[in-house]
Amino acid sequence: MTNQTSSAGLTGHAAIVTDNYTVVHIGGYGENPEDISISKFFKRYKSNIKVVRYSSSRAARQAGEWATQFAEEYSDATYGLTNKLNGTSPTYCSKIVWQAYYYGADVNFNDRRPNSVQMFMPYDILDLDDTSVVAKIGSW
Repeated sequence: MTNQTSSAGLTGHAAIVTDNYTVVHIGGYGENPEDISISKFFKRYKSNIKVVRYSSSRAARQAGEWATQFAEEYSDATYGLTNKLNGTSPTYCSKIVWQAYYYGADVNFNDRRPNSVQMFMPYDILDLDDTSVVAKIGSW
């Protein structure tokens, strides 16, 4: 995640790393979900990056697989902030991360349900009991 971006007054950006050493994310308005190389991600978001790891490597791998499939199948999904976690379009960066763990690994961050009326924000990832920051790039 990084604090370099903002959308509609909300700061932060989240993405998910896959087993293929790529990153699945959606950059913002006018963009679609994409699966890009880690180096391309770091070039785009040059500093202020925190690498956050989920405690179960098995669940993380499953979530990454789901995210890869999502980026392939829904490459035309549009960016938009929505207060529901279900659906593929519109979507936003941390919603993709939440869905990847919920649908791909049966992990329910913050005990939220797809139809609940509550967003999952990038900084919510830092407050999860089963995650830890494993690297910092830039001045956090």
